Amino acid sequence: MALRDDEVIAFLTAFRSPERPDSYFLWQTATKPRHGIAALGLELLEFAVKREVSHGARFVEASVDKDNKPIRLVMKTLCKRLGGHLTEELLYSSEFLSSKDAEHHDETLNRAGFAGGYCV
Repeated sequence: MALRDDEVIAFLTAFRSPERPDSYFLWQTATKPRHGIAALGLELLEFAVKREVSHGARFVEASVDKDNKPIRLVMKTLCKRLGGHLTEELLYSSEFLSSKDAEHHDETLNRAGFAGGYCV
């Protein structure tokens, strides 16, 4: 979480499942519009990822709408900063996630591997 004058201006939620302790799953990120700090969301994610890698995580993963350009750019930039490679694969098809009343988009899994503290 990032605070300015006791106000939350950015946060991220993520977790490491007991079933997959080597993976840090990014659930959600958000920054307040016009907060005035360049790349705040990326900086927050980089800090969290480095902390988790230092505690044994080997992967960072995110379920992403293929049209969500901001988070895809954040993931690519994170890996670029840390010298890594990002893979994307279909996680859930729109067919699986849609119902007769609501259509849903495909969800892709963005996954970056880590070794020695950096993306590989």
